[in-house]
Amino acid sequence: MNEPEQLNLADFAAELEKKRRKAERDNRRRRDRRAFIVFATDPEKVGASDYKLTFAREARTEAEAERKVRAIVDESRRVTAYLASGKYGQQLPEARWVA
Repeated sequence: MNEPEQLNLADFAAELEKKRRKAERDNRRRRDRRAFIVFATDPEKVGASDYKLTFAREARTEAEAERKVRAIVDESRRVTAYLASGKYGQQLPEARWVA
């Protein structure tokens, strides 16, 4: 019967460090590609069909997502971004994606 190979402390520490680096790399990739729902509302068009426009954008931060949408909508619109994994996530399929 073969005995299982026992790890020594150095090998165990190296294995833990390797797992930690992989987790950090995965988390960094996840942070870099967060999806945001961005609403652009125009207070002067309350009740109109184009009062609220919905966009989707991958960005690192809410501010970055808002800047991208701000570049393509009228200045009079209010722009607000939310993480797509939050309470507005169900609107993601209908949102217009912004590159």
